[in-house]
Amino acid sequence: MSDRTAGYAIAEMLASLVILGMIGALMISGITSGRRVWERMDASDVAAENVAGAQLLLRERIESAFPATRNDTTPPFADFDGKADEISFLGEARDSGRPTALRRYRLALDTDGDLVLSAVSDVALNQAVASEVLVLLRGVQDFDISYFGPQPNGSSAWQLSWEHQVALPQLVRIRLQFEQGDRRAWPELLIKPMITIDSLCVLNAASGRCRGRQ
Repeated sequence: MSDRTAGYAIAEMLASLVILGMIGALMISGITSGRRVWERMDASDVAAENVAGAQLLLRERIESAFPATRNDTTPPFADFDGKADEISFLGEARDSGRPTALRRYRLALDTDGDLVLSAVSDVALNQAVASEVLVLLRGVQDFDISYFGPQPNGSSAWQLSWEHQVALPQLVRIRLQFEQGDRRAWPELLIKPMITIDSLCVLNAASGRCRGRQ
């Protein structure tokens, strides 16, 4: 082998090594970028699943709200306390806790921006201490609830509170916004309580309305 041939062989080998190094660097860069994309996609999927799970749980609980009547007040009313920033109602315990007494659920936003659903047995001696506290979502900036049902004038409309009513609302609407920059989205949640019987109504066959009411 001549010196010129050896020189060409070394140059070709060095060029090949440089090309292989560039290809390897591109492959590593591509793998790293792909991993980051997958990580972002996974995080987005987990966030969307958390929102969907929170909505599913709230739908199940509010749909099955129990329309008990508070007879310890005058006049009696349904045991359902709905405000613009929190809601309290009676419902069945989770499947794992049955059979047992009804639970008093409370949904509200705490000072840390956590959407919290708490529950306590309706026959517990200390109603102020929740036996179960579940953080549904974190990083919530704004949260409001409204209720659809009859007004004093007889027409139905959305209202900011539902307190001391003879029956449960026909619909419950929950709106929520996350902190600025948070990519999570909360679709407006509409829930129809399944049992809205007015247990205080004694039907007047002539008027078709409850006795003693307009």
